[in-house]
Amino acid sequence: METDAQCPVSGGLWSRPRVPASTEQSRATLQLMKQESRLTNFQRKETNQRSTTSSPTPPPSGRPVRIHASRKRSAESCRAGNAYARETFRPSATRDLEKEKKKLQDIFSFGSETPPAAPPKESPPEKKDRYEEIMDEIEERKQFLADMSSLGQERDYLDIVNTQISQKMRELELLEKRRAETTGSDAAAP
Repeated sequence: METDAQCPVSGGLWSRPRVPASTEQSRATLQLMKQESRLTNFQRKETNQRSTTSSPTPPPSGRPVRIHASRKRSAESCRAGNAYARETFRPSATRDLEKEKKKLQDIFSFGSETPPAAPPKESPPEKKDRYEEIMDEIEERKQFLADMSSLGQERDYLDIVNTQISQKMRELELLEKRRAETTGSDAAAP
């Protein structure tokens, strides 16, 4: 029996040709190329499998390579088609876009085209004097402290609420000074 090294590279009608064994130099070159290349782990695994099966070339990829001649069209053939013909403008029926917008807004917000009757507007509450507002805020804070003391948590909030009350008192003093200045300037003006 002949060994692979002695057998010429040939194949029969039905058998594949024998591939010569790779040399040490070609293996070393392949290893160096693998290390220097930036391959993913999957690609490295594939190349390692191919080198162990000693196939000289990678199997053909799924896409066949197509070689074809240039298919440029001549200028006459391009002009012969209707590629450069413009469509004639045909105006459509005009419509009121603002009316349609309003209709859609009503449908989305009310569920029907007509909005429900608006409820009668309530009169705005009377505007309180700033002095009264500050006094109410001070009373609210004192009430809060009383509630917390009944719950046994007055100690946690005492400093914070007293600081807020003192700030409101300071604001009251400034407000009184401004009132005194405006009343003083009003009295001096006539």
